[in-house]
Amino acid sequence: VIAGNHDKWRGGMRTIRAVAEACDASIGVLAPDDIRLELLSPSGATVRIHARHDHSGHSQWNPAHALKRTAAFGDWPADILCAFHRHTAVSHQEEFGGRMQTYLRARWFKRFDSYARERGLVEQEHGTSITTIVDPGARPADRVRVRWDIEEAAEELTWLRKRRAA
Repeated sequence: VIAGNHDKWRGGMRTIRAVAEACDASIGVLAPDDIRLELLSPSGATVRIHARHDHSGHSQWNPAHALKRTAAFGDWPADILCAFHRHTAVSHQEEFGGRMQTYLRARWFKRFDSYARERGLVEQEHGTSITTIVDPGARPADRVRVRWDIEEAAEELTWLRKRRAA
């Protein structure tokens, strides 16, 4: 869990922990701003994830701009870069800096308030959740698969696991 600006108000981090405990949910990582994970597979393949509430930089024409800026100028090369703060959704994959990179921005649940309407912003329909399937056995270009539908991702992961077991 990466806390956002609203989560930090009035003891929000304590609230997140309390809700997780009340639901008997395990939170593997809880950070106020930034999480950097390195997934190591038994085959030796690694996938690095750099997720932040937001990355520095902005472009009115490219919602992945801040993510690519971090990839270009950041101090920790990652395969997946994620951000959430701006309430816009994007998925972009490209080879950059010698590695295949996936840039993800989820819009979360902003449609439930009047913020976009009050400011004349376009309200997106998709992107409240994004799922990645990391396949360490695939070639680098296919190692990270992005799915906008969680159930579809679960079905694909089940299929992939059965195929690998056969």
